[in-house]
Amino acid sequence: MNDQEKINIAREFVSNHSLIKFSDLNEWVSTSQHDNDKLLTIFTNLTGGLYGEVRPTGFKHEQEIEIPARDSNTGNPIIFNFELSQ
Repeated sequence: MNDQEKINIAREFVSNHSLIKFSDLNEWVSTSQHDNDKLLTIFTNLTGGLYGEVRPTGFKHEQEIEIPARDSNTGNPIIFNFELSQ
């Protein structure tokens, strides 16, 4: 999996959260990194379980994590699926 794929997954994960949290990547990673580096850190944190339990879905390389209603951009829980290709 290349860095751009990781960045895209992290960006999509973040975009499923409330606008307050999504609008500032510093809410996710408080460093002086550039945005792409912050997104790579978010991806690492996501796959490492920092944002909740990451579970395999049973489909090849696919994982899921639940975004709680209080954090989601819809006000409802969201099951966020993403693929961890080799």
